[in-house]
Amino acid sequence: MITLSFIIPTFLRSEKLKEKIKESIYLKDKNVEFVFVIEREDINSFELLNENKEKNIKIVFNNGPHYHSFHRGAEFSSGKYLCFMGDDDFLLKNNFIKILEKIKNSDAEWLIGGGMYINNKRQFIRKNIT
Repeated sequence: MITLSFIIPTFLRSEKLKEKIKESIYLKDKNVEFVFVIEREDINSFELLNENKEKNIKIVFNNGPHYHSFHRGAEFSSGKYLCFMGDDDFLLKNNFIKILEKIKNSDAEWLIGGGMYINNKRQFIRKNIT
């Protein structure tokens, strides 16, 4: 059973997807799936994902507005829990385990996480305060 589905919309940023593909390979045996929602006719992203498709990757198309991508991804996900991410977001290794532990150890229906700004060398810049 899939526990956690990552919903990731993307449009014309296939270079950002390479890191996501690495994450999906690392997590392929961890009961998680990645649902990539390709907006409009982004052939490069589709080809990159299709060439590197693992058993835990789903590819979905969205021809509607951007916000609809999250809905489309959720429609095709099979996880008990959903995690919405941008194509340029990434999780530090094993953070998904911490996310699942927080969910399982509480009665909360929602878990809202924070973020950090990291430069392209993966150096911490500042925390995102919301």
